[in-house]
Amino acid sequence: MERLNARLSRCAVARADIEYPEPFSTGPGDPPSAAGTLVVAKALLTPDVPYELLAYALKETAFPRQGTADQFFDHEQFDAYRVLGFHIGTAAAGAVRGARSSGGRPPTG
Repeated sequence: MERLNARLSRCAVARADIEYPEPFSTGPGDPPSAAGTLVVAKALLTPDVPYELLAYALKETAFPRQGTADQFFDHEQFDAYRVLGFHIGTAAAGAVRGARSSGGRPPTG
């Protein structure tokens, strides 16, 4: 697994507070606010991805940055991207929940 160290990123999800020029309401009954949260997720390998993805990345050196010209994935490639998408999507959802629970402010600590 040492060969993967150079390919691992610290995090695949970034969250930032943003402020809009004018307040807006997110739904009926919600007070208008100019504060918002931006969550960006990127298909990256991180140390916390499932072991099977790290093993697949050792075998497929282009993963997860394989080109889109060949859109016929075999079962193993499709499953690797599905698992990576679920893992990163779960982390992005956690970032959204964290933003909501902290009132749109990043957690301290």
